[in-house]
Order: sequence, then C-alpha cells, then structure tokens
Amino acid sequence: FVNWIDNSGYDLFIGQKDKEQSFVSWKIEKKANSSKLSVSIFPYIHNKGKKIVNFLPFFLIVKPSLTNYINSVMKGLEYYIETNRKVQKNQFGTHKLFSN
Repeated sequence: FVNWIDNSGYDLFIGQKDKEQSFVSWKIEKKANSSKLSVSIFPYIHNKGKKIVNFLPFFLIVKPSLTNYINSVMKGLEYYIETNRKVQKNQFGTHKLFSN
C-alpha cells in the first residue's frame, strides 16, 4: 500500500518483491443512495518499452484477463453486500495470476 485515503480508497503496487510491479488504485465515491467503486490498473507491462510494441499484447491478452478478474471481484463484493455471506475462494471464477 502506498496511499490510504480514509472513506475514499487506496493505492497499491502489486507484484513480487524486487520485480516489476503494477500500480492499482481503488476509489469509492459516495452517491445520494449508493456508492460507486472504481478500480484503475496500470500494468507494468503496458508502461515500459515502446507503446506500439505493447499495444497488441495489452489489448489481446492483458486487458481481457484483468477485466475478467475485476468483474469476478465486483461480483464477489455484490454477493457479500446482498447476502452478508462470505465469498468462497474462486466462487466467481479463477485467474491464472491470482488463483491456485
């Protein structure tokens, strides 16, 4: 964690220690009768080297994989909010980097 903002969100780097890391920012915005959660991910693979070379791998592999992962996380949050029940491991899908 590199930044914690009470009642608003946090920023962190994810990845293995002493290796390339990606920056992730989670933000919560209060609305009239609800809240909005947003997640911004800046993968290290997209932020190094030449953008033109990274373009296809990012949009064909990295982005769909991260979108699938974040959608699973959001489904888990929705499930917990609606049922007040613990989300089981991989209940809403697996991910090659974050699941065993």
